Amino acid sequence: MSNLFKSKSQQSSSTSFDPRIYGESLQNLQLAEQVAAMPFQQYRGPMVAPFTRDYMQGEAMTRGIASQGGYVPEIEQAARASQAALGF
Repeated sequence: MSNLFKSKSQQSSSTSFDPRIYGESLQNLQLAEQVAAMPFQQYRGPMVAPFTRDYMQGEAMTRGIASQGGYVPEIEQAARASQAALGF
């Protein structure tokens, strides 16, 4: 092998930690071990939020339209205007 690739010096490195950070890291590790040791408990609470008052009012209005046979003059007028504007 050529002398170009041979190194004549040796290097060494070392790593040290700040004792405060090391202590905090150990405390964090201990807390994580405590949390990991807790037995799993399945969540049994509500899985979705309850309907809002506005949502329920909209549902009631929809049922009202359906009970009238689905025909409401204002909705029919808006549908016709949309059809004309879109060229249907």
